[in-house]
Amino acid sequence: MNKIKTQKKAGQSLIIINSLKGQQLQKNEIYAINTAVVRGLVHMGVDEKKNAFQLTYNVTGLIPMKEYLATPLNRERFTQILQSILANLKSMEQAYFNRQQLLMEFDRVLVNPATQQICFIYVPIQYFDGGTSLREFLMSIIQYASFTQGEDTAYVQDYIKILNNGLNFSMFDLEQYVNKLLGQEGEEQQTIMCPTCKTQHRKRTKFCNVCGTALVEEEDRDESKTYTPPIREEFYTPTPAAEVYTPTPVAPTPVAEVYTPTQVVYSPTPVAEVIAPQAMPPSPYLMRRKNSEIITFTKIPFRIGKGADLCDYCVSDNNAISRQHVDFYVENGRCFVVDLASTNKTYINNAVISQHAKYEVFVGDVVRLANEEFVVQ
Repeated sequence: MNKIKTQKKAGQSLIIINSLKGQQLQKNEIYAINTAVVRGLVHMGVDEKKNAFQLTYNVTGLIPMKEYLATPLNRERFTQILQSILANLKSMEQAYFNRQQLLMEFDRVLVNPATQQICFIYVPIQYFDGGTSLREFLMSIIQYASFTQGEDTAYVQDYIKILNNGLNFSMFDLEQYVNKLLGQEGEEQQTIMCPTCKTQHRKRTKFCNVCGTALVEEEDRDESKTYTPPIREEFYTPTPAAEVYTPTPVAPTPVAEVYTPTQVVYSPTPVAEVIAPQAMPPSPYLMRRKNSEIITFTKIPFRIGKGADLCDYCVSDNNAISRQHVDFYVENGRCFVVDLASTNKTYINNAVISQHAKYEVFVGDVVRLANEEFVVQ
């Protein structure tokens, strides 16, 4: 477990996290946090040394959630707290941040008293686990808060029912609950359930923000979208005929001269145009669309996934990718891709491919691993 300490220095309040041996930073997440691409996360400084690093969060002017709740809550302030939390989580979800990397211990969640906004500390260390679940944190609000006397607190009981509804409470239900408190019920919205962890999500959500599983709606389950590669001679097996005709042998009639047929050369009728895939260059490579990074094949097969110790190219900043997602092959100037039974599937030009089958790709094709796109070059 990483050491976390609070320190007062030169009039500043700091939270410092030291790395453990072998841990890796997710530098793209640090950039997103410090440039406010993701809202509601405390900015940090990074001090890297040879085999270790230190994260420093300046929390000057922020107060712990526990201290903020010392003042009795009314319905309006309670709603504002939940609204701020959900907005932060939604921003993280859109950036594919892992919720488990938040520090959700109640004395580590902070509030800006000037704006009353909730501020989380996110730890951009690969495979870091904050230890406290979102449900535990949300339930702690009720445990530590006191409510204004004389006010009808039936809304608090409704909140507790949502958190205690099943193994994984529904974030969608919590959003609807907050909208109701805000007087924004509107039309009933449809939901989609994660097939892995059974969490409910708003319709059109593409990936579960709890376990990373791809969410496919019924109308999108169109078998006609399954990718069918071009038939190649080495894979084509003709359907055997039911019966092979064997003619009765007939003795040839001798003739005085040998007949020589007129030689005819077959010329097929030309077609107007033949559209063929663009030829593969001698040394194909990939371009990662997210950051325009060029990826060359240093060995064959060339494996891509999020397991740093298992793959030739590690996608360390996307939890939707499997530890071993795909293999790429280059054979006689042709490029092929094989899905390694990935959780969130592999797609060629938005069409899903089967597991453990070899599919040929061409220049310009987009190979999508879950929600991560690579362009064949």
